[in-house]
Amino acid sequence: MTTTTHTTTAAPVIGLNPSIDLLVDELGQLEDQAAALKAQIDTIKTTIKAQGAGRYLGSRWQSLVTAESESDRINWEAVAMHFQPSRQLLTAHTKTVVNVPRITTTLQKGKA
Repeated sequence: MTTTTHTTTAAPVIGLNPSIDLLVDELGQLEDQAAALKAQIDTIKTTIKAQGAGRYLGSRWQSLVTAESESDRINWEAVAMHFQPSRQLLTAHTKTVVNVPRITTTLQKGKA
Protein backbone atom coordinates (compact mmCIF):
# COMPACT_ATOMS: atom_id res chain seq x y z
CA MET A 1 0.00 0.00 0.00
CA THR A 2 1.32 3.40 -0.96
CA THR A 3 0.68 6.49 1.18
CA THR A 4 0.77 9.91 -0.43
CA THR A 5 1.24 13.05 1.63
CA HIS A 6 0.18 16.41 0.25
CA THR A 7 1.20 19.72 1.72
CA THR A 8 -0.61 22.93 1.02
CA THR A 9 -0.28 26.55 2.05
CA ALA A 10 -4.01 27.26 1.76
CA ALA A 11 -6.10 28.03 4.81
CA PRO A 12 -7.19 24.89 6.65
CA VAL A 13 -10.72 23.66 6.14
CA ILE A 14 -12.56 23.31 9.40
CA GLY A 15 -14.74 20.23 9.54
CA LEU A 16 -17.97 20.99 11.33
CA ASN A 17 -19.77 18.42 13.38
CA PRO A 18 -23.57 18.26 13.06
CA SER A 19 -24.22 20.31 16.20
CA ILE A 20 -22.02 23.15 14.91
CA ASP A 21 -23.74 22.95 11.52
CA LEU A 22 -27.08 23.41 13.25
CA LEU A 23 -25.77 26.30 15.34
CA VAL A 24 -24.39 28.05 12.24
CA ASP A 25 -27.74 27.67 10.47
CA GLU A 26 -29.64 28.84 13.55
CA LEU A 27 -27.34 31.85 13.87
CA GLY A 28 -27.97 32.78 10.24
CA GLN A 29 -31.73 32.49 10.68
CA LEU A 30 -31.65 34.58 13.86
CA GLU A 31 -29.56 37.26 12.17
CA ASP A 32 -32.10 37.39 9.32
CA GLN A 33 -34.93 37.72 11.84
CA ALA A 34 -33.02 40.40 13.77
CA ALA A 35 -32.51 42.41 10.57
CA ALA A 36 -36.23 42.20 9.77
CA LEU A 37 -37.13 43.20 13.34
CA LYS A 38 -34.67 46.11 13.26
CA ALA A 39 -36.27 47.41 10.07
CA GLN A 40 -39.71 47.13 11.68
CA ILE A 41 -38.46 48.85 14.86
CA ASP A 42 -36.92 51.69 12.83
CA THR A 43 -40.19 52.23 10.94
CA ILE A 44 -42.21 52.35 14.17
CA LYS A 45 -39.71 54.71 15.83
CA THR A 46 -39.85 57.03 12.82
CA THR A 47 -43.66 57.11 13.02
CA ILE A 48 -43.64 57.88 16.75
CA LYS A 49 -40.91 60.53 16.40
CA ALA A 50 -42.98 62.21 13.66
CA GLN A 51 -45.63 62.95 16.31
CA GLY A 52 -43.19 65.35 17.99
CA ALA A 53 -41.63 65.57 21.42
CA GLY A 54 -43.56 64.07 24.31
CA ARG A 55 -44.41 60.94 26.27
CA TYR A 56 -46.53 58.36 24.46
CA LEU A 57 -48.25 55.60 26.41
CA GLY A 58 -49.28 52.17 25.24
CA SER A 59 -51.14 49.68 27.41
CA ARG A 60 -47.86 48.42 28.94
CA TRP A 61 -45.03 50.41 27.41
CA GLN A 62 -44.21 54.08 27.12
CA SER A 63 -42.00 55.99 24.70
CA LEU A 64 -40.37 59.34 25.37
CA VAL A 65 -39.44 61.45 22.35
CA THR A 66 -37.06 64.31 23.02
CA ALA A 67 -37.08 67.44 20.90
CA GLU A 68 -34.48 68.27 18.33
CA SER A 69 -31.99 70.65 19.88
CA GLU A 70 -28.76 72.43 19.18
CA SER A 71 -25.63 72.49 21.28
CA ASP A 72 -22.13 73.85 20.97
CA ARG A 73 -19.19 71.47 20.65
CA ILE A 74 -15.55 72.40 21.07
CA ASN A 75 -13.03 70.88 18.68
CA TRP A 76 -10.57 69.84 21.39
CA GLU A 77 -8.13 68.38 18.88
CA ALA A 78 -7.66 71.81 17.33
CA VAL A 79 -7.45 73.42 20.77
CA ALA A 80 -4.85 70.91 21.95
CA MET A 81 -2.50 72.04 19.20
CA HIS A 82 -2.30 75.38 20.99
CA PHE A 83 -1.28 74.77 24.58
CA GLN A 84 -2.55 78.05 25.93
CA PRO A 85 -5.86 78.66 24.18
CA SER A 86 -7.48 82.06 24.39
CA ARG A 87 -11.23 82.64 24.51
CA GLN A 88 -10.99 83.68 20.84
CA LEU A 89 -9.35 80.36 19.96
CA LEU A 90 -12.05 78.39 21.78
CA THR A 91 -14.79 80.38 20.04
CA ALA A 92 -13.13 79.89 16.66
CA HIS A 93 -13.18 76.11 17.14
CA THR A 94 -16.70 75.85 18.57
CA LYS A 95 -19.48 74.77 16.24
CA THR A 96 -23.21 74.39 16.67
CA VAL A 97 -24.55 70.91 15.97
CA VAL A 98 -28.12 69.71 15.70
CA ASN A 99 -29.06 66.76 17.89
CA VAL A 100 -31.59 64.48 16.21
CA PRO A 101 -34.75 63.43 18.03
CA ARG A 102 -34.24 60.51 20.38
CA ILE A 103 -36.71 57.92 21.60
CA THR A 104 -36.52 55.82 24.76
CA THR A 105 -39.05 53.07 25.43
CA THR A 106 -39.50 51.50 28.87
CA LEU A 107 -41.99 49.27 30.60
CA GLN A 108 -44.42 51.31 32.66
CA LYS A 109 -44.23 50.87 36.42
CA GLY A 110 -46.72 48.34 37.69
CA LYS A 111 -47.47 47.04 34.17
CA ALA A 112 -45.18 44.01 34.12
